[in-house]
Amino acid sequence: KDSYYFINDRIGRLGLEAQYEKELRGQHRSIDFIDMAANEGGDSELGNNIFLNIESSTQKKLFQSLNSVFTSAGVRRGAAIIQNPKTGAVLALVSMPSFNNNIFENFSRPENAIKIPQILNSNDKPFLNRVISGRYSPGSTIKPFLALAGLKEGIVTPSTLVFADGSISVRSEVDPNVFYTFRDWKVHGWTDIKKAIADSVDVYFYSLGGGYGSIKEGLGIDRISAYLRGAGADKITGIDLPGEISGLVPSKEWKKETKSESWYIGDTYNISIGQGDLGVTPVWLNTYVGAIANGGKLMKPYIVREIKNPNGQAIAEFSEQVLSQMPFDQNTMNIVRQGMRQTVLSGTATLLQDVPVALAAKTGTAQVTGRGLNSLFTVFGPYDDPEIVMTVLIENINQSQGLAIRVANDFLLWYFGKKEE
Repeated sequence: KDSYYFINDRIGRLGLEAQYEKELRGQHRSIDFIDMAANEGGDSELGNNIFLNIESSTQKKLFQSLNSVFTSAGVRRGAAIIQNPKTGAVLALVSMPSFNNNIFENFSRPENAIKIPQILNSNDKPFLNRVISGRYSPGSTIKPFLALAGLKEGIVTPSTLVFADGSISVRSEVDPNVFYTFRDWKVHGWTDIKKAIADSVDVYFYSLGGGYGSIKEGLGIDRISAYLRGAGADKITGIDLPGEISGLVPSKEWKKETKSESWYIGDTYNISIGQGDLGVTPVWLNTYVGAIANGGKLMKPYIVREIKNPNGQAIAEFSEQVLSQMPFDQNTMNIVRQGMRQTVLSGTATLLQDVPVALAAKTGTAQVTGRGLNSLFTVFGPYDDPEIVMTVLIENINQSQGLAIRVANDFLLWYFGKKEE
């Protein structure tokens, strides 16, 4: 499809080498076999050089933190991304399992001839970049977003209290003799919105999303879907890598068209805690949390910051780009930020208290039908002037919860400890 290539040329097939192939490939040398004198000075031209926002030491440490937890816990699949929340610049990005791409440069070696088919046929899909091409239930990491929407719509206020006694029970919309129970992970007692975020209180978000008890009317799926779509959860972020997919934001119409089923209140409850049919990519999740960190701007993630020609002259420079502004005022944003700060001080992320800067975070666990649980964690810091936002996802954790926060803790102790030194 490109007249540049000859039959024996090589082409970038994955990642940045595919995305920036035309910049990197250079130009062929042209040889005139009729007039040999015309070949003087006919050297091929080197390709341009690309310079990344990714920091070498940060990338290596993130990989090490993931690999260490993966090895100790016996898990194989996951992803992590770190960005500057003010600009969207990607500072590190890892998808697991990884592979040594150098074996494809030496595919004739006997040992590589064995490894290559193993990689190509692996059930763990090492070629899949899970940060941009994996769609996952966000679990409780979506709760700060639901809190923003609930506050803006007046469904709850900072002083609204919900008694979370471990579950809610609702009558079937089809059979009035049947009741369904939606459980919390523990009894929390009286809960306001900051505690609901910090302690990840499901009953509070059931009530906020679908209505229950003292909250007669929740957001409802129509408003939840509208807010998520407005924040780009069903779109690609536009990161400069090939293969990014969009998220899936369900709605009444989507369920009718896709499953030929009506939408039930139980569907809304599930979406309200990041379960059900809602699916997002880790890169979008990091982007929305980055917006909470920076005051509301959804920043486009970007990896390449500059392109230079072989002589060192800059021919292209890339800078921050605002995708959109989230529709929440600063007071609303601050309430949610305080809830995420409380997550570290007294909630589900107290493990991070040894990190030498103030952090704000949200933990998450998502049930995957037939595949156990996924562990998620998202964090930004320093709290008052954020310079990084980080999201970690680990697949199929087999009841061993808290793996994603262990990865983040190991990395953050190094990252901010290194800066202190």
